Amino acid sequence: MAASRIDRPNGSDVATARATARTGWRMVALATLAQNFALGLSFGSLGPLMKSFETEFHTGRGLVSTAAGLLFLALSILSPLLGARLNRVRLRYVMCLGGLLSALGYFGLTVVTGIYEVLAIYAFLIGPGICLLGYLPASTLVSNWFAGNRGKALGIVNMTIVLFFFPPILARVVDAEGMRAAFLVIAGLYLAASVLMLLVIDRPAGSGCAAGPAVAVRPAQLTTGAILHTRAFWALSLGVGILTGAGSTITVHIIPLATGRGFSLEASSLLLSAYAGAGLLGTVIFGALSDRIGSRTTLVINGVAQIALWLLLLPALGYVPLIVIVALIGICSVAILTLHSAAISEIFGQDNVAAVLGLSYVPKVVFIFGSAPLAGFLYDFTGGYDVAILVHIACFVFATLGFVLLPGRVTGSARR
Repeated sequence: MAASRIDRPNGSDVATARATARTGWRMVALATLAQNFALGLSFGSLGPLMKSFETEFHTGRGLVSTAAGLLFLALSILSPLLGARLNRVRLRYVMCLGGLLSALGYFGLTVVTGIYEVLAIYAFLIGPGICLLGYLPASTLVSNWFAGNRGKALGIVNMTIVLFFFPPILARVVDAEGMRAAFLVIAGLYLAASVLMLLVIDRPAGSGCAAGPAVAVRPAQLTTGAILHTRAFWALSLGVGILTGAGSTITVHIIPLATGRGFSLEASSLLLSAYAGAGLLGTVIFGALSDRIGSRTTLVINGVAQIALWLLLLPALGYVPLIVIVALIGICSVAILTLHSAAISEIFGQDNVAAVLGLSYVPKVVFIFGSAPLAGFLYDFTGGYDVAILVHIACFVFATLGFVLLPGRVTGSARR
């Protein structure tokens, strides 16, 4: 954390440092809540609500699945714009606005009468809302407060806690009270989060503690053109985009897949909880593996594992084997964001992480927007999920081959 460098701290300095530490961890708690509500409530509700959407609005699964794609599209478009402006606005107001927009969106879903109205709300209210509430503001808040232990703090923020607990709870609400009651529950949670975001303190100076930035920021060494002209950028971004899109497919479609095989909605919702819960472990496992053998090799292992695990989704297995397979997929899939950041640092250098990560949304958006809707449309066309699973597996092979060809470092003119 930010602190004055002195040889012999007096009592006042020690007390200030402790106060800063306590406030910093409170900011981690708020950032964790914001990130979990932003992604866990929105994406975690689509699976339990899928059948209700289809029945209520007399539509197919492909069109309903487009809601997830629109959320990702909003994140992809707004994140670069938001990232460039976060240092000039108060985080508390940005995050509060995000919660309000999301709450307004879910309140709006209680009164709509058509599927295209639903999709418009996801695109123009809920999508922007979770962008303003979640990943970028939450990560910026933690970075403002932490220099040491930043990785640990960010790891806590990105734990998929709500995605683990929320789907089966929401499934019970849907079964007992209906879809529109579920919308009211989600809207109320976002409204509560918006109020709590008023407790956010942007940086230590705002709390009356030791002022100063958490860490000095150095400019990126690579230009945008140089990054876009490297083979490594495209191989890494496309591969990660494919695997990230597959994660969205699981989040949206694993519950409908399971109910289609005869399992109850409540039991099927536990699959999504297993996916998210195992993902907590996966981030630790693949993070440690990356530190030991390198992120590029770890990405290859991850890709091969996902090929094998998705093949096991094809036969109509019993509930216990299915939940084990989904949990193993969660271990692999949830770790992708961590591996992507590690690979960028390893290949492009630490100074270029932010620039490369921001630009990666350009090739990734096709997959994070299109994977879940494509699976839905293929389901509508074929009457099952087998073709969608095989398409994903073919894409995994392409992604894994790209990871194999990644260089150790970008070289030559790109590094000038």
